[in-house]
Amino acid sequence: MRDLVRRRGATAVAIAVGCVAFTSCAQPSSDYGDFRAKVRQSAKDAQSAVATAQLMADEVLRGRTTLAYADTVVTDAENDVSAVQTAFDTRQPPDATSITLRDEFDNVLQDAVTAAQDLRIAVRRDDAHAIRDGLDEAAKAVAQLQRYSR
Repeated sequence: MRDLVRRRGATAVAIAVGCVAFTSCAQPSSDYGDFRAKVRQSAKDAQSAVATAQLMADEVLRGRTTLAYADTVVTDAENDVSAVQTAFDTRQPPDATSITLRDEFDNVLQDAVTAAQDLRIAVRRDDAHAIRDGLDEAAKAVAQLQRYSR
């Protein structure tokens, strides 16, 4: 009886792990329009994360927040934009036009990740000059993302 319970438990765990693994994989896009919609949503999500990092870094410069809180918020924003890039990179483009779009947009996402990373580093160091540079870099990343989010 114990062996039967163990086997059923092991089977249930294996099924659960399989379901999680299956559902965590991104489904391929069916056509260019579907892929473009995924680019658009990814751009919006990344733009939101970078804008959050910008806002918090600006608050640091103005002395309106603690460094500990700013570090938490900027780190979360960096993690969010990195997650957007990771999720996007799992998307399979359906055609040559989509491949070109993927390659272009992936560079934009990488710039956004780098901007968020640079802001995190500057905030942690409480380096006003680096924060200002990071804000400029983030503004450029947001402008690039806006072109893809329309």
